[in-house]
Amino acid sequence: MKRITCSWFLTAILMMTPSASFAKFTITPDMAVTEEYNDNIFLSGSGEEEDFITTVSPGIVLEYVPAGSLKLDLDYKLDFRFYSRHSELDRTDIKDAQQIRFNAQAGPFRRLLIDVSDRYTRVPVDIRRAFAEGNVSENMTARNVLEVSPHAEYPLTPTLLSRLGYAYTNTWYDAEEGNDSESHSAFASLNKRFPFRVSVSLNYRFLAYRPELTGGYDSHRGSVAADYRVGPHWTVRGEAGKNYIDFSAASDEETDFWSVESEYGLDMLGGSVLRAACSNSLLQPGSQSDATESSVTRGATERQRADLSLTTREPFEMTLNPYYIKDRELKTGVEDRIRGITVDIKRSLSAGVLSASLHGLWEKQRFLPEDDNVYRYSLGSGIEYKPARDLITGIEYIYNHRYSDAGTGNFNNNIVRVQAKLIF
Repeated sequence: MKRITCSWFLTAILMMTPSASFAKFTITPDMAVTEEYNDNIFLSGSGEEEDFITTVSPGIVLEYVPAGSLKLDLDYKLDFRFYSRHSELDRTDIKDAQQIRFNAQAGPFRRLLIDVSDRYTRVPVDIRRAFAEGNVSENMTARNVLEVSPHAEYPLTPTLLSRLGYAYTNTWYDAEEGNDSESHSAFASLNKRFPFRVSVSLNYRFLAYRPELTGGYDSHRGSVAADYRVGPHWTVRGEAGKNYIDFSAASDEETDFWSVESEYGLDMLGGSVLRAACSNSLLQPGSQSDATESSVTRGATERQRADLSLTTREPFEMTLNPYYIKDRELKTGVEDRIRGITVDIKRSLSAGVLSASLHGLWEKQRFLPEDDNVYRYSLGSGIEYKPARDLITGIEYIYNHRYSDAGTGNFNNNIVRVQAKLIF
């Protein structure tokens, strides 16, 4: 799989934009140094090996908006890691150390837009094996997802909008077992706005998905979606449709997909938001926006998911999210069933100078057909101190635990980090 980075597309978009004005150009470099103690770097159940890890992280945040026809946002960071006792794990190659978040939108012609995004992150190789929050090497791999999508929007009437476009996605993994892929898709939609805060759309998408390790397929997807703003604080959305999948080396499949979401704003806790969502969808591995990862070895997978979340702003920022996920690989029948809850809390202690944070995760995973039950726990807390506008310091502690009925992959893990970050 050809590995493409966002720099080529950054150059192409800048060349397409006629404006040379840098009136809205901001660039913010920074440098962070982190010292970490990890008491179980290989996530072993016995004979744990500890280490001290030094991470040097130069980074840059760039925003470029020279005209209304171009918007560009780049967040690029390098994490060079040096192990005191296990130098074979050192990460000094730029390819392995980088993290990229890149978004750009260009409008070279009226009503034509080109969206480009690139994400270079580290993800679990196989969620059935041991991995942990804050441990970036064991059962982890680099993943890059590049998406390029030119599309046009044309209003047929004041309340009827047509949309037509194409999207290219390139996904690759550093791990050999990663299921690298390319996909091409064409899509079209009609969106109608009705009185009483209702909009309805008809959608069609053709997808040609070409993975390297599993069978490729073409799919035709049609759906009806609706968005209803019930009141000033309450919105309901929904979509339902069918997916016809033509596998290159297997029998065809026909699946239903749907989603329902309700979001309600509460006049309490600083303007909190309560959200409930439920969906049944076909994942395109690597390009899905879902925050919960699936294994990078998977082929076409059907996902059922339910979420309930509460977000608050005062007297502290908090996000509470219980969830349920069921992933079924269509051609093998392998299933992962996961239920869990995450909580993230951040509280300012001294007018933006001192703040405290807490992160918690509880998860039960059930893997079929083996019927292996796995329990994962993670608890993290930290203190951040900002003595000056361009200097941030902090300390963080993370505890990870995993237990499996099968007796494999069990571990306890403690991580302590101290960091200083200078913003230029």
